[in-house]
Amino acid sequence: MTNSPADRKTLAIFLVLLTLVSFPLHLAWEWWQCQPYFVHRAAPATFASMLMATMGDVVLSLLAYGGVASSHGASWPLRRWSASV
Repeated sequence: MTNSPADRKTLAIFLVLLTLVSFPLHLAWEWWQCQPYFVHRAAPATFASMLMATMGDVVLSLLAYGGVASSHGASWPLRRWSASV
């Protein structure tokens, strides 16, 4: 994949879709596991605390993508997969 405007647009669309898919999945996870595992002093866990944790999870997802992309190129999820190493 070259660095053309079309390729940058495709990569931007991929990153937006990654974020849009990652956010509800992480929010569902936080909603499910927050109360049993999260100690929020004496107060119960709030939606705001789950939202902050979810945004952190999304940032970590994007950082994980960036880590792999730094060694395999930014377009690695858009290329055809092959078994070669």
